Amino acid sequence: KHLLTEEDYKGFYNCHAFDGLVVKCSCLNPAGWIVIIGDACHAVQPATGEGINSGLEDASILGQCVAEHPDDPFAAYDRLHRADAHALQLLALQARDKVV
Repeated sequence: KHLLTEEDYKGFYNCHAFDGLVVKCSCLNPAGWIVIIGDACHAVQPATGEGINSGLEDASILGQCVAEHPDDPFAAYDRLHRADAHALQLLALQARDKVV
């Protein structure tokens, strides 16, 4: 009926791979010539499953920025997506407080 038991879920949080660290990047194009996407720019609480969804959205938005702002797509990505990355950080902090 269920893939995992309550004990399985509790055991996941006993794993030292997730120690509660949540990142918040001040910008998503820190050097101008580089852009931070996916798990590098936002940490989500692992059990929410938002990591892959957010990473795919990042890639889609970056592709849009490359097409629409070829002169400086990374700055455009930062302008369009930094608030979302910061919102994910807040959600991760709230979720972390429930399990750590």
